[in-house]
Amino acid sequence: MDVKGTPMDFTKPKAIGSDLQEDYEQIKEGYNHTWVLNSYGSLSEKAAELVDENSERVMEIYTTKPGLQFNSGGFLKETSIGKGKCLYNENGGICLATQFFPDSTNNKNFPCPILRVGEEYKHTTIYKFI
Repeated sequence: MDVKGTPMDFTKPKAIGSDLQEDYEQIKEGYNHTWVLNSYGSLSEKAAELVDENSERVMEIYTTKPGLQFNSGGFLKETSIGKGKCLYNENGGICLATQFFPDSTNNKNFPCPILRVGEEYKHTTIYKFI
């Protein structure tokens, strides 16, 4: 699905949580979706970038995988206790994992994730911190 103009649109920089209060069915429980990458197969093109405005740290992601799974932790509840007894809040996290598309094995229009006998599996993901 095209994401342009929706809360799923990260084609231009914006705060991750800026649209979570929107009345949009797909983000009712936060982000937990796979985005199709324009950079599929190329390590020379950035797949994603995160910027912490306070510290000015930047994380860039490069990958040869076709998709990027983004989970914001919408399943976390205020009773979730983490490492060091840290209290986790709903949508208080971020996970960006490169991958094939969900249900790829059943959709002939998606890149095939099946590794057959004699084939070689080779993909690269780079998380670069600046």
